[in-house]
Amino acid sequence: MSTPRPRLVLVTPRPAPAEAFAETLALALSGGDVAAVIVDLDGLGDEAAQRLAEALVPVAQAAGAAAMVAGDTRIAGRARADGVHVDVGALLGPARPAVASGEDEDGEDEDDDGPDPAAGALAQLVARHHPNRAVGAGGLRGRHDAMLAAEADVDYVMTGRLDLVEGEEPNRKTVDFADWWVPLFEIPCIALGGRSIAALAPLVEIGVEFVALRAAVWEHPDGPAAAVRAANLMLDTPAAEPDAGPDA
Repeated sequence: MSTPRPRLVLVTPRPAPAEAFAETLALALSGGDVAAVIVDLDGLGDEAAQRLAEALVPVAQAAGAAAMVAGDTRIAGRARADGVHVDVGALLGPARPAVASGEDEDGEDEDDDGPDPAAGALAQLVARHHPNRAVGAGGLRGRHDAMLAAEADVDYVMTGRLDLVEGEEPNRKTVDFADWWVPLFEIPCIALGGRSIAALAPLVEIGVEFVALRAAVWEHPDGPAAAVRAANLMLDTPAAEPDAGPDA
């Protein structure tokens, strides 16, 4: 059986650009199929963040892409976005350890001391927004957070940290998480790629539903439209099928 063809998700740059970035986004979206745009408001005050969201959301929607605003449910609502992208790790604030209680450094669950309060916060957030707006879960600090997101019935999980500069290839932890998640869960997975579009093959082979790109698009030498065209060609490449044997 062949793996499904992933679709492309665009993440706006960090630090967040000015409203004039709407022209760049429109150019990128003209390059081919894009399932969604995650509007990253990092580094902006409330007023500037609101202006950016209101500039970018209609551009994404006009191109047929879902517009997800990262981190601020109020701005997402006022900008009429399709949903909000939530940093699950930030739900408990800065006091939360990098490795959650009950997990080892590889993200494997161990015995814990009871329910994580993030579960209730995330479930409440999802309940407030469904069915009118989607809720995506990023900022996952291991498999424990991912399980909380699944229990809260989020619309997708995203693996790959937005606060880190991308390498040429997808981060190894991103690939490993996707490889664990995809066979076990029906909730779609967005996996963040690196700066090289040619290095997306491992994510395509895993069968993630969506591949997200940031610097690979906005810093492409031939421009963002060419980057989106190249990414879609890469995602069109079918993953290798296992040998079914002579009786298949």
